[in-house]
Amino acid sequence: MPQTTTAPRLLSLSSLLPLALLAGCGTFKSEREMTYEHALSIKGPVTLDVQTDNGPISIEAAPGTRTLKVISKQRAHGTSQGAADARVATFDVSIQEDADGTIVIRPILPKPRQSGDMVGLQVMVPELAGAHAVSDNGRIHLEGATAKSTLYTDNGRVSAIGCSADLQIETDNGRVSVQDCSRARQVETDNGRSGIEAHSWHVFAYT
Repeated sequence: MPQTTTAPRLLSLSSLLPLALLAGCGTFKSEREMTYEHALSIKGPVTLDVQTDNGPISIEAAPGTRTLKVISKQRAHGTSQGAADARVATFDVSIQEDADGTIVIRPILPKPRQSGDMVGLQVMVPELAGAHAVSDNGRIHLEGATAKSTLYTDNGRVSAIGCSADLQIETDNGRVSVQDCSRARQVETDNGRSGIEAHSWHVFAYT
């Protein structure tokens, strides 16, 4: 597990230089998008708890690496380019280890929230135990989990590949794809037709 002291570990991405900086503008709003990366040395299988209000989540096992890597894609709008730049600069991401050793990853956004605020999270670890991933609006991808995992999104597709433990998946509006996963799957959908079709290694559920 990650090497820590007895106190919870809190890491901030706000001090990191952006990997990419993109600007754009529409008829009424300007937009700024920034991407940050942080790497943390860890040992042993990691359990993750990753949540975002608006944006995609991707969690993957990356054998051969020695770090937990978080890539955060952040987007904000403003009435001018300067306003969009200033707003996205206030976005942040926290990485914290709770009492049971789970790594908790959350975006930090200013209040009140604005339409178009988005933080997408891509997380890669050398060994992945289980994961709990929640997005109110965005796709979720999980790859290589070896312990029970739960994936929830209100709006977006969900995919899981190469997982060797139980999966619980729920989406209100999106397609679910489960591939090369050898254990039980519980899939719940709330919108439209729900079904499962088996194609060799694949299981698909539709909403």
